[in-house]
Amino acid sequence: MLHRFLAVLACLMLSGPLVAATVINGAPGTFRLDDRGNAIDAHDGDLQYFNGRYYLYGTQYGCGYQWNHKGAPFCGFRVYSSPDLATWHDEGALFDASTAVWQKRCDGSTYGCYRPHVVFNARTHRYVLWTNSYDVGVGYHVFTSATPTGPFAEVALPTLAINTGLPPGLNHGDQDVFVDEDGVAYLAYTDWQKKGDIVVERLDADYTSGTGSYVRMGLKATEAPSMFRRGATYYLTYSDPNCGYCATGTSYLHATSPLGPWQGRKGATDPLHRGLPISKDSCGGQPADVAALPGDGGTMYLYQSDRWDRGAINEGLATQFQEPLRFDASGAILPLACAATFPNPGAAAASAVAVNVPVVPGKPVTLIVVRGEGEAAVRLPLYRHGDGAGTLRVSVHAMQADGKPGDLLGSHEFTTAQLSWSPRGESIRLAKDVPAGTRLAVTLEAEGGDAAFGALKPAP
Repeated sequence: MLHRFLAVLACLMLSGPLVAATVINGAPGTFRLDDRGNAIDAHDGDLQYFNGRYYLYGTQYGCGYQWNHKGAPFCGFRVYSSPDLATWHDEGALFDASTAVWQKRCDGSTYGCYRPHVVFNARTHRYVLWTNSYDVGVGYHVFTSATPTGPFAEVALPTLAINTGLPPGLNHGDQDVFVDEDGVAYLAYTDWQKKGDIVVERLDADYTSGTGSYVRMGLKATEAPSMFRRGATYYLTYSDPNCGYCATGTSYLHATSPLGPWQGRKGATDPLHRGLPISKDSCGGQPADVAALPGDGGTMYLYQSDRWDRGAINEGLATQFQEPLRFDASGAILPLACAATFPNPGAAAASAVAVNVPVVPGKPVTLIVVRGEGEAAVRLPLYRHGDGAGTLRVSVHAMQADGKPGDLLGSHEFTTAQLSWSPRGESIRLAKDVPAGTRLAVTLEAEGGDAAFGALKPAP
């Protein structure tokens, strides 16, 4: 039934005004799906292009991580790959984060670990991963791998030019790694000791530590930097202002050298208003990354923001927004259009997307699916939401001629502990076979006073 669910998604998208080669953002709350029908669970990371394939890196929330919530587990970092930005395959975890060491570093009793960003070092032939954490004074852990999907192995802690010798805490925040055309790499990172300034520091030849050569942006109350080059101009986009799990603005600075001088608004001296704004709300999210990718007729600079789930301390229902940046004749970045779609000539079909259907006690929900070929189960993306305990009963009925549910074909009860916080496909076995093409009614009922569940259905 899974491939039927994806086929229904494709048919619905292709029957409307959208062309096949389209990446769909939809409205906030629209989920991108992988090739197994699961919601993509990768946030605050980056998008890269290695050896003819795209890779999306991000922080996971499906296991139940909750920010500053004692007892909540750390879910680790994940990577998805795609040949065309439309069809995504889950490549798994970047490393095993279930160990006692990583749980102590990053679980809900701590300030957490975030921002997995990966680059390739052509000299060492290693992929290099930087992540942000608060268990060490420098604020980062660095890893390397022989492949873009890992497993990544940790190397020595990096040394940076500023805030050296400080104990663990809110010293450094979100970071990005940028590799220039000459192979020299730079780390753009947030300095919380200076109330949210951003620093760009040149990295060593291995891309695993700083060199002490750096420049400050002269900003305040910012985070989430992303650095890229277009022609002879360097750009740094960032969250303006900083705001965890919020919809906030995106601004940028530009320079003719990675170490500056970096310029923003002409004549601006206030660090709170130095940047050049391109969106007041980052299209319903918070800026995450700008990726320089091969495009139709040249390089595409793909902007990405995290559409957070209304500030929830678990972000299993967060989604992503993507849009190619546009530039004027002078090289200035034009305001984001926040479009629902953008053309994707390299893909044969539109991206698979779905929307959320909440299920709470006392309010059953019925979805209509179609029986696929050679299948003995219905598979739907389901999830739990919040700490409440309860069960989700899923019942599959044949549809009668009058459109009402008929004979019961199968059912299953899922406890909150059995379901992911990020929508994932779950199977309900059918006790009675029905012909392919049969329309089925799937009813979802929640039990438990404070239990909350949900499912995904194809986006309209």
